[in-house]
This record gives sequence, C-alpha cells and structure tokens, in this order.
Amino acid sequence: MLLKEKLSRETGNRIHFYREGMFWKLYNQSAFNFSQRVKQYLLKKKYIKEVKSWIVTMGFPDVVLKENLERLREYTLSVNVSEKVVEVELKEGLPGYQEWFEEIKEEVKGVREVKEEGTVPVVGNEDEKERILKDIRDFPILQKTPLDVQMFFIELQNRVVKLDK
Repeated sequence: MLLKEKLSRETGNRIHFYREGMFWKLYNQSAFNFSQRVKQYLLKKKYIKEVKSWIVTMGFPDVVLKENLERLREYTLSVNVSEKVVEVELKEGLPGYQEWFEEIKEEVKGVREVKEEGTVPVVGNEDEKERILKDIRDFPILQKTPLDVQMFFIELQNRVVKLDK
C-alpha cells in the first residue's frame, strides 16, 4: 500500500497499524490516538516529498502487537485484522491532534538538538531519555520470552543511537 493511501485513511476515530517487515507502523492520527491511550513510542516527524507534507510516524516490533491491542480494548468498538493491516475502530476520537502534531520536532538529518540552559548547553532530548528509562523500569522481563526481550533491547538500542546522532 502506498503512503498516500495510508495517509488518506487517517481519521480521528480509527487507528491503523501497517506491517512493515518485523514492525508495525502508525501514521499521523493513528500515532496520536495510540500514543495518547496506550504508549508513546519514539515519534518521528519528517517532510515527505512524495505526499508534499509533514508526517508523524511511530512503530513497534511485531511481538508486542497483541499486547498493545489488548491495552486498547477498553477504547475499541471493533478490530479488523489482516496480514499487513490492523484497523481499530475507536468508541470516540480524542481532541488535540493538531496541537500534538505541531509540538513534535521535525527530524533534520545531521543536526543535533541543542537547548541552552544558562551558559551550559544540553545536547539531546531529555524527554526521550526519561521515556527510555521508564520503559526499562516498566518492562516485565520475567514474564517475557527471550525473543520479546531481544526485540525490546533492539528497540531501546535504536532509540539510544538516535539520541546520540
């Protein structure tokens, strides 16, 4: 499915998960609805020439799809599952999508975010560092399979690498 078609399906009362390799990816309003109700994974905002607009994406490994769908259950009217797409119809949409979208910083290749606090520059995204630490603390390692733990570690490693860029 082309990105343009995926984006055209985005509405305020649905969440679409698209299988891309070993991961499930969410775009724009789906990422908003999911991150506000379940968990905010690493969000990316970038300009895509193909669709001539900024988009926000997030994703997670295939091994946590079932767990994430279970967390969504209380907000869900129906779930339609196919091999490459999962569509969740929500009981109601959430307000605030546009504000959320505007708050996400654009990804700029080769540039690190620098915030000035007094005279000492702080490099990186402190909020993402805190989310990583929280995710580590909250991960129920004793209740997971070795593959789940491996996928979790790979996700963490990718997030840490992105902080260092």
